[in-house]
Amino acid sequence: MIQRKIKRKPKPFIFRVKELRKTLGLSENTIRKYLRQGVIIGRKVGKRWYIIEDNLIDFLEKDDNFEKYVDEDNIKIFLKENELYKGFFKKYEEKFKEILDSIEL
Repeated sequence: MIQRKIKRKPKPFIFRVKELRKTLGLSENTIRKYLRQGVIIGRKVGKRWYIIEDNLIDFLEKDDNFEKYVDEDNIKIFLKENELYKGFFKKYEEKFKEILDSIEL
């Protein structure tokens, strides 16, 4: 019998509205509005919205969203409260390079 190792994709980082509020500096109502309108792609489970990392990056890459919403101070505060997401910012290091250079991870 041949045994095969199944390679699994790493689990994506998943953000909630509260976490995006802290990272992007937008109000929770604005983020929920963007989710309802499809500006940010997410999934609603019960009363909560969830956004996977690829959809967040897609949103940030549209138009000038990265420059508009990614703020060094917001990310510093967010990372102090959420150690788990350091991996997300490391994974997308090139996109966040200037900000990450100023933050010691």
